[in-house]
Amino acid sequence: MKKSDIYEFAIKILGLYLVVSVIDHLREVITYVTVLIQAHDKPELFGGFNQTPVFIVTVFNFLLITTFTWLLIFKTRKLTSLICTKEDYSETTKLFADKKTIIEIAIILVGLMTIIWTIPEFGIKLRNYVYMAQNSFSSTMNDKSFLWIGGLKIVVGIIAVSYAKTISSYFSKEKQENDKNSDE
Repeated sequence: MKKSDIYEFAIKILGLYLVVSVIDHLREVITYVTVLIQAHDKPELFGGFNQTPVFIVTVFNFLLITTFTWLLIFKTRKLTSLICTKEDYSETTKLFADKKTIIEIAIILVGLMTIIWTIPEFGIKLRNYVYMAQNSFSSTMNDKSFLWIGGLKIVVGIIAVSYAKTISSYFSKEKQENDKNSDE
């Protein structure tokens, strides 16, 4: 295994971790869409404060992080070529496992971190939502969106843990196909 392969692992792992961040930012976008709708329907709630610039910044931030995540996951080889020197492509290193196994371990860790970080807050929000519904209190759209986003994060974490082998096969196959194409 070459030193450049280790850089590729690190870049892909960072990209996979940022998927969780993208989901968090999606929640912010949904929250500000809700705020914009409320500001449009009842402008007196916000004292005349224009929510549109905040929404634009939130959407821009979401798109920026999504683009960066896409680059890290799907353009890993190009990013590695920008980082590595010629020696990194020829210098071999010894690791305890092959590329597929390391990516599989990373995917499982990202999935578990996602689940572990989401469950406590999801549980609290779900309890509050149920309490409010049982006592006929109105819940905010933000509470509902967090339940959807929290649920989505938990599902993504479970999928990452359950299908880590398949996902790692896909990502390790990508390099093998690129190597075959460059040999021809």
